[in-house]
Amino acid sequence: MDILQMHNTLNGIYDRAEKLNKKMNDLGYETTFKSYNNHFINRNGNYYKQKYYMPVISVENKGDICFNIGSIEFEFYVTKDQIVDIDLENIISNYKKELNIYEYENCTVDIYLIGDNKQDVLNKVNNSFDNKFGIAINCISASDVEIIHQFNRIDVLLRKDEKDFKNLLKGSEKNNMYQ
Repeated sequence: MDILQMHNTLNGIYDRAEKLNKKMNDLGYETTFKSYNNHFINRNGNYYKQKYYMPVISVENKGDICFNIGSIEFEFYVTKDQIVDIDLENIISNYKKELNIYEYENCTVDIYLIGDNKQDVLNKVNNSFDNKFGIAINCISASDVEIIHQFNRIDVLLRKDEKDFKNLLKGSEKNNMYQ
């Protein structure tokens, strides 16, 4: 990849993030737009540290939408006490290949591995010395509206249940989210 191609790729990522942040603000979300480094990306089971800065949209009282080269990831944090109330069965069933649950202090320690069920995850959480955990899901949607929709769905699954998601959809239709 040449310098100009890398330049255009990185600018494209920032442009996409800025556009999504504006759309979310227009829809009434309270967001903070910043750039961070020292995140990790996982490719084929290998972790790579990002020394470079990438854009992150932090959504007030929800989680983060993190932009990477080639992907967008939703990231949420929960405590050991909170993780037992999460609808892990639904999350694992819907996002088994896109899901990563990891220790907060040592983010390369995976709590969820493909094939694990809810009890496997809870056992690993209980055996961990960490009290906080990250839940990251690679975004499988393309448009800004689909990204917002998927982010909200995951947020609701982490905090409540699927019935709340149906109520969320009714509210988003009223707010013209899908126009």
